[in-house]
Amino acid sequence: MKLKLLYIPIFLLLIALVFAVPIKVTTTIIANGKLLPSKVWLISKGLEGLIYTTLIDNANGFNEEYSVTQFARGDLIKFELNRKIKPGNNVFVNDTIGIIYSNLNEQQIATLKGELETAKASLQVGITGEKESFIELENRNLEYAKKQVEEQTKFFERQKKLFEKQLITQDEYETEHARLELYKINISIAEERLRSVLTGTKKEELQLLNSQIKSLENQISVLQEKSNNFLLKSPINGKVAASYNHDTLLIINNEKNFTVLIPIKLQFANSIIIGNEVEIITQNGNPIFAKIESIDKSVKSFGENQFIIVKTVFENKSDNFFVNEIVKCKISGNEVNLFEYIKFYLNQ
Repeated sequence: MKLKLLYIPIFLLLIALVFAVPIKVTTTIIANGKLLPSKVWLISKGLEGLIYTTLIDNANGFNEEYSVTQFARGDLIKFELNRKIKPGNNVFVNDTIGIIYSNLNEQQIATLKGELETAKASLQVGITGEKESFIELENRNLEYAKKQVEEQTKFFERQKKLFEKQLITQDEYETEHARLELYKINISIAEERLRSVLTGTKKEELQLLNSQIKSLENQISVLQEKSNNFLLKSPINGKVAASYNHDTLLIINNEKNFTVLIPIKLQFANSIIIGNEVEIITQNGNPIFAKIESIDKSVKSFGENQFIIVKTVFENKSDNFFVNEIVKCKISGNEVNLFEYIKFYLNQ
């Protein structure tokens, strides 16, 4: 009993020493962080044939670039990935990653080019007065347009029966219907061209033809520029990552630098500042040392706990890191006395 009583003053003495000794100790916060590439470029698909591209800047915490490619209803769309692009391969800025084919866009370009050639031929007739060869040309164009409508009508009727039996999709049905209507319009255009050649051309009509030629050239230029935009080119250097989500067509990660996002309990927020050292321990066992780059002070809640997000960035020199890996992080905090140090660790 006497021996136990001796422990009490010893314990009290130890407590007094904790308060009295002016020793400062650096606190260390231990938490798990998530390893992210500095930038990520995503290509994904949405409803109604939409293609999305998103450039995510993890280092700065925002979406740097976002685009949507939209197509007309009934258009037949195909996305074709560059065959050289495979998971694990490196790509560079402006490398062509894939091509989007728009059936309607290509048809419109072909139709406008045909109209342009016809308009130029009609202008030549009006200038030279040599009609016979151009009359023959316009007759052939008209016959060809009629033949297209005849063949497309037969094909459309077959597609209509398949659609009624639910053997093809509505998009396929509407695409063929749109093509038939386009061919019918071509007949009207061909008839008008032939009428113009047969009746001769006045000065005012020559001016109109010149205007039509310029208009057609502008329309073709706009559509060709649109086709150029269908070439998807990488905005970053990076590595192709495998995607197992059917809506995500491609992921490219820039792994030159890595960003680590570390959730810290709110009660430790006053123990850290920008510039504090962070030791990052990955699966390969080799520690990486970095500095706190930023502290997001918007509080996040997970269960009963509240957190703030600390961010650090380090250069990838070994290529042995795994994207989205959960890593152990040791963050150097403030210098405190022994009593505060003990209190701090009891709260962890």
